[in-house]
Amino acid sequence: MTARRRQIGSSTLLWLGSSGLILFLLVPIAVLLLAVRPDVLSRLASEMALRALWLSLKTTAIASATCIVLGLPVAHLLARVPFRGKAWLDTFLDLPVAIPPVVAGVALLLVFGRHGLIGRYLDVAGIRIGFTTLAVVMSQVFVASPLFVRSACAGFEAVDVRLEQAASTLGATPWRTFRTVSLPIALPALLAGVVSAWARALSEFGATMMFAGNIPGRTQTLTMAVMSAMESDLETALAVSSLTVVLAVGSLLGTRALLRSWQNRELCPAREEDDVTGWRATHEAASGDLTASFRVSAGDIELSMDVSVRVGEIVAIVGPSGAGKTTALSVLSGLLMPEHGRIALGGTVLFDSDRGVWVPTHLRRMGVVFQEYALLPNRTVRGNVAYGMRPGGKRSAMEWIERLGLSGLEDRRATDLSGGQRQRVAIARALASEPKALLLDEPFSALDPTTATNVRAELREFLHVVGLPTIVVVHDPLDALVLADRILVLDQGKIIQSGSKEDLLAHPRSPFVAELIGVNFYECELAPGSGLKEARAGTVTFHVLAAELSGRAHLAFAPSEVALMMDVPTMSIQNVFNATVVECLALVDRVRVGIDVGVPMVAEVTREAADNLHLEPGAQLWAMIKATAIRVYP
Repeated sequence: MTARRRQIGSSTLLWLGSSGLILFLLVPIAVLLLAVRPDVLSRLASEMALRALWLSLKTTAIASATCIVLGLPVAHLLARVPFRGKAWLDTFLDLPVAIPPVVAGVALLLVFGRHGLIGRYLDVAGIRIGFTTLAVVMSQVFVASPLFVRSACAGFEAVDVRLEQAASTLGATPWRTFRTVSLPIALPALLAGVVSAWARALSEFGATMMFAGNIPGRTQTLTMAVMSAMESDLETALAVSSLTVVLAVGSLLGTRALLRSWQNRELCPAREEDDVTGWRATHEAASGDLTASFRVSAGDIELSMDVSVRVGEIVAIVGPSGAGKTTALSVLSGLLMPEHGRIALGGTVLFDSDRGVWVPTHLRRMGVVFQEYALLPNRTVRGNVAYGMRPGGKRSAMEWIERLGLSGLEDRRATDLSGGQRQRVAIARALASEPKALLLDEPFSALDPTTATNVRAELREFLHVVGLPTIVVVHDPLDALVLADRILVLDQGKIIQSGSKEDLLAHPRSPFVAELIGVNFYECELAPGSGLKEARAGTVTFHVLAAELSGRAHLAFAPSEVALMMDVPTMSIQNVFNATVVECLALVDRVRVGIDVGVPMVAEVTREAADNLHLEPGAQLWAMIKATAIRVYP
């Protein structure tokens, strides 16, 4: 009860603190509206009021349209393109809002007036701008355009760049991506910007006064009419002022209602026949192997990769965060251009630095499943799947939906789906575009462990049925072991191991790979000879069986092969080490024990054995490994 009272008290204080500004803003407007008597409203039918109203509506409509045409490219540039001087441009665009409107009018007059910098040349050609209706529009655009650009820029920045990239991988040209993805998603912010710009243009006074004057029928807008009426007819001034307020309030309320209605419907509804018309088939990639050899710098990553994937083969790329896995997929799909190399799909060269060949993303025919899936939020499941379909495609969107087990969900939005359902939609969408290769970026990262377990085997079976060259980026080694025919291990931008999963399990060649598969691994110097011999790893000497090897080699053994004892062992075992317990990790039915024998080592014992050994950090034990349990390889 005390917490409830405290919450009520906090809300009350917040309302009291906010009431000052709220009343300060609303009371004057309310008083203005209440001061207008019903009989005074007839003054709005006067010739001056009607001409001012018509001129205001006309000029603000033209000014708003001009703000949209000129402001959209600027907003998209600021939101999407990095360039030198961007911060300065961003600052200068707000300058018309920061300076007094009267000063803005003087500035416009000095440039476009009869004797201005540009106006003098226009005057020679018989073109006059100052003190004309055009000057009214220019004044309104000058003060209102920053409001539209700022709102539009925020709208474009809110569009996830992965959605635009997803559209591009589905065959959408840059224009179609802008028209069907960026624009619909940013539309609420754009509309808010248009209304803000229109309202600012409607209320513009200072710049118009200095640059256009107050000429009835030509430059006298509603605000100018209010000023003129204040000098001789207060009631007419009040009536025109109230009309201006009503127009502004009506535009704001109408915009809010429109935005609420859009929240409950698909902004850019998709029909299959509409979507396929946007696909550009000017570049046909032949079916065949995917081969790539390239070098690229992206931020802190220096990535160098050489990979080949056969038709029907699934290759997994594993590695730590920041290794360059996602960067590799970006290069292959055309979202990132490498500095050097060659990429080919079947018989078609997609990139060749020596020959100057670069095929853009929307023409590559690479199906991509992004992290978090990048489903278009303004479209339904059917709309997402149909988005990238080609003219004359082999299957309809509904056939792909049914094939991926999504029947009954076709009219749902992506936000209403579970993680597993979103993954299926993303795969259906990628395959519906009839790609020649498939790239999946951590397809299980958004799934809970139970769902991921159920989906892994199903996805592997489906990918083999599809029969495309497929690259899957994964973080969990279990995903790679279940899905892939071959595994590439990427670390710090370089492939440190490549081979089948059987080879990876049997012959790890780096500490990272050993940690992935959970074995003890050491680089060692192997003594010459055959049979039982020494292998030195750091300060520790192992006794191993290696018939033909000598010199630099690798050795590995499973944690379960390490036996732990409290007393000095009396049995005949070749590898016995004095060990210090570093850490203990309890698993389901076993305990994983990190020990130090001169080099780090991991043992695995039963819970019963762990209790008997009284394991805790700092405890002294003996560790034993049979020579036959240690694998030695080049």
